[in-house]
Amino acid sequence: MTVARSGFRADSYKKIVVGPGAVMLNYGLPGERLLGATRGGNTFNPGVTYRDIEADKAYGMVKGLRLIDDIQPQIVSNLLELGADNLKIAIPGLRTYAGSGTASVVAFYAGSGDGTEVEFGLGHPDVVPTTVRVYVNSVLVPAGDYVVRNPGDVGHSGGANAEIEFSTAVPNGEAVTASYSYSTGSAATHEILRINSLSDEDYIENVAILGTALGYDQPFIGIIRNAVGEGGIEINLQNKDEGVVEVTFTGMFTGQGLEDLTLGNAELADVAPFEIRWPNEGS
Repeated sequence: MTVARSGFRADSYKKIVVGPGAVMLNYGLPGERLLGATRGGNTFNPGVTYRDIEADKAYGMVKGLRLIDDIQPQIVSNLLELGADNLKIAIPGLRTYAGSGTASVVAFYAGSGDGTEVEFGLGHPDVVPTTVRVYVNSVLVPAGDYVVRNPGDVGHSGGANAEIEFSTAVPNGEAVTASYSYSTGSAATHEILRINSLSDEDYIENVAILGTALGYDQPFIGIIRNAVGEGGIEINLQNKDEGVVEVTFTGMFTGQGLEDLTLGNAELADVAPFEIRWPNEGS
């Protein structure tokens, strides 16, 4: 009987995956794009952890008493290519607020309410809507309670300056003030990014890593779903080196998926936030 002295077999080369791998956002969906150039490779971790149920008089782990305890799949990319779009993905909640070709107004008095008026003019055209903060009697108004329109926007009254329109009339005698940034007309040298609260737009439908599977025409693919960046990046700038940023994406369950799972309307395989695709022979 021949005894193997190595794990290598005739077709072993077909089961080897080589990198660095390409990281794709929204793989196979509208808006699909490459994350960008990397250095130092990329990793895929299904993030499945198990728990063993312990019982009295059991001298060790028992077959059948191991359960899936947690699923937190991750893709980690050592990103060389940054840019504003990638920074927003790496740091969830980061938003573009204005370019450096702007000026700021701290407390513009827009007028006082009369119990019927909903539109109030600002002091400049070309206001950056995401920078607007509106106050009634010095109390911040939720952004969903008004809209900002610049001249030329649909619904604008036709004046020379931007305006805000409340969803309900401002009570009589209550002062309306606003802070905002507006374009000065000069060329912006920077895109200004600031942190804000997370919203649905920070979650990516999927992030995928594609690696070369030797012996196949198609790649190995690891996919995580409902992915979001973990933030906490470091941009390390050193002499004779480039800033490589480690960006971690974590896949998450959805509330609907977990509800379907608990009600028995779905299997774990249907809602788990990751999958692995291995190419078929001859594909």
